Amino acid sequence: MPATKKSTTKKVDPTEKPESRSDLVESSHVFCDSIEAGSVNLSQSGVYQVTADEVEINNGAARRVIAKQVNLNTSTAGIVQSTTTSITKGNTLLVNSQKTTVEGNVGLLISPVVSVNNSRNGVIISREVSSKKVSAIFMFAYKTNGPVETIVDRQSVALFGIFTGVTIALITSLFKQIRKLR
Repeated sequence: MPATKKSTTKKVDPTEKPESRSDLVESSHVFCDSIEAGSVNLSQSGVYQVTADEVEINNGAARRVIAKQVNLNTSTAGIVQSTTTSITKGNTLLVNSQKTTVEGNVGLLISPVVSVNNSRNGVIISREVSSKKVSAIFMFAYKTNGPVETIVDRQSVALFGIFTGVTIALITSLFKQIRKLR
């Protein structure tokens, strides 16, 4: 097993144009607090926060990723904020992106354009969802292309509402009857 390396935060002047930056961070078996660079490529590494133009994480983990383009391959991330996100066999808690491709699991996905394949998600909020097979608890989408399986759909929400209303009415009626007996 390779030795664990500690890395310090690498900062880049944010006023520099990304095209003029030549900073590239490639790390393997590294665990650190923060990385800031033009391009970050992590393999079997963990990081608290990554800020970059491009981020690729293979078999690693990140708590927060802020980038223009993010690729997660068999990796886990807490929060991802990006322009373009691709998740392959990974797990993410929250994704906020302009265009997202998911072949993994996401807790909350907010993106105008989403493409999902063999994915299980908590909540999807999107303008357009294209799928080969997607499962979600809730999905709010203007347009869907492909099969979508939601656990909570209109019918189950209506049944839940009716059941809740009847239950509240019965409990209220029961308490009124108890008060009359006293």
